[in-house]
Amino acid sequence: MFCHLVLLWNHNVEVSNTFSSIHVGAKKRNINTTW
Repeated sequence: MFCHLVLLWNHNVEVSNTFSSIHVGAKKRNINTTW
């Protein structure tokens, strides 16, 4: 579901980059995510 939201917001580069940073940061900390 989250991926679909990212696609909807993809026109907003700032928002897209923000979520990408959060996702990458979560992966680096080995946090389980549903996205």
